[in-house]
Amino acid sequence: MARDFSQQIPASEPETADSTVFDQEDMDCGGAPTSATQGAGRASLPVLALPIGDQDVLRAAFAWNLTVEMARLGARALLVTPEFDEPSPLWPELAERPLGAELIKIPDRDPQNIMAHVSHLASTRAPANQRGGLIVLRVPPTWLRQPAAVRPCLRWTLLFSTAHRNDLRETYALGKLISQVCPEARLGLTIHGVDRREQAEKSYARVALAFQRHLRRELLSYGLLVDDLLVYRTIVAQRPIGLCHPQSMAARALRDVAVTLLEDAGKVMGD
Repeated sequence: MARDFSQQIPASEPETADSTVFDQEDMDCGGAPTSATQGAGRASLPVLALPIGDQDVLRAAFAWNLTVEMARLGARALLVTPEFDEPSPLWPELAERPLGAELIKIPDRDPQNIMAHVSHLASTRAPANQRGGLIVLRVPPTWLRQPAAVRPCLRWTLLFSTAHRNDLRETYALGKLISQVCPEARLGLTIHGVDRREQAEKSYARVALAFQRHLRRELLSYGLLVDDLLVYRTIVAQRPIGLCHPQSMAARALRDVAVTLLEDAGKVMGD
């Protein structure tokens, strides 16, 4: 995840931070919220943005595994990514995938062109069945330098963070920037790399408290992804963990996150 977001948009007056949550220098990204532009019309599939950098293989693996897991639950799940590299270091060429999961690489890095493609997919790919579905869109963090172009991509955004203090600070900073670029964004957080639910809950609570106190907005909880050696083995093997180790703790946690996202997708479409 990109560390320095402070030069993306103009600086604002500093905020008063609670040092028990984060230090002031980590809290303030600067910038006043920009006014939202009119988004695309309502489509048959909601779009979930995941800010993932070009070298972030681990979070890319989480994105693909979540897409596969939603398809295993019976939903239509598409993962869309701007991509030039062939083969990409982020996305393995999987021979085994459930019906309904699809990885779509678009050879373009312009947010407006990508969103036009995504809007077409959202309106033409009907959900597989009553479980519905969604489009997962990888948003390179560099797109945030183009607020007007990227704003429609961020209306529903999922953030990933470990429980480490520095990662939580970076996640808050990224969430703050997204809130400034897209004030109406629906933001959620999944904590990964933990071995205890209590650890994930405490980490989420710290970031959520910062959102409430300093951004005056809610941060949704989208569960946790456990730290399991099987996760890394399946990444190396280029196989979804839900297919090769469906009874593992990691696969069960992944399914819980997928269920939560699908449930919230229904709420997003109802807004």
